Amino acid sequence: MRTSKWIVSIVVAGTVTLGGASATLAADSPSATTVSERCAKVPEVQAQIDERRAAVEQRLTDLATRRTAAAEAGETRKVERIDRIVHRLEVRSDRLAERETKVDTWAAAHCPGA
Repeated sequence: MRTSKWIVSIVVAGTVTLGGASATLAADSPSATTVSERCAKVPEVQAQIDERRAAVEQRLTDLATRRTAAAEAGETRKVERIDRIVHRLEVRSDRLAERETKVDTWAAAHCPGA
């Protein structure tokens, strides 16, 4: 293969690659339709966050009862395990609060009447 043909093939391949990448980037930019679709899903997302928060709170209540029973029975390993689970659930609850704040902030900035 001649050097000129080799260079032309590299240039063509590079052009095709850059064209595909720019088309992908253009598709990723939010359009008005995408924003309106996201605004329509805000109540659904908030409901999911509320459901998950309620489940975490229920689990924490149940674990508090179990921890009390285990502490009274002198089961220190069980108490330690429950404490680790409670810590993980508290971290999850904090993340849910952060996520809810993020959704509310985004909705206030982008959705009319939010």
